[in-house]
Amino acid sequence: RDEINEDVLKVTASDNNTTIYSFIGLDSKFGNFNIAIPSKIILETLKNLPEQPIKIINDPVKNVVTIESLNGKYEIMCDDPKKYKVLDIDKEGKWFSLKGDTLIESIENTIIVSSSDPLKPVLNSILFEINNNNLIAVATDIHRLIKYVVHLDSPNENIKFIIPKRALIS
Repeated sequence: RDEINEDVLKVTASDNNTTIYSFIGLDSKFGNFNIAIPSKIILETLKNLPEQPIKIINDPVKNVVTIESLNGKYEIMCDDPKKYKVLDIDKEGKWFSLKGDTLIESIENTIIVSSSDPLKPVLNSILFEINNNNLIAVATDIHRLIKYVVHLDSPNENIKFIIPKRALIS
């Protein structure tokens, strides 16, 4: 589910157990609109495009989103975003800010020992802890333990959270 509000694209992905939000700054301002696109279709489309500006055109009458790039036009059928329940993140939870590269680095360096045992769901995850100027990522499969620490540029509120491995693998 994607939502554009002026000059920020809010992307929400969920499997009803885990929800991930991402905010992307846009080069120009848009009106407000919501769309729901199957993740597999949008990921395959965007993954195959080289680094370049894209233009997103929403046609609510046809229920289609057109992505224009230097390589061509791609039309994607949308679904009604009202069908999907989304948490109001402005009212729930705590906020923190990280560079994408920092998060990816911490995931790549810990996920290798995260367990795949379905009987131990907590071990199928990575524990993230943000305190002061550090991001600490911890994973284990009982036999091995990795603790990966990254120094952050700016201080954040102390927070701990666990993300399931399946939500981190793409």
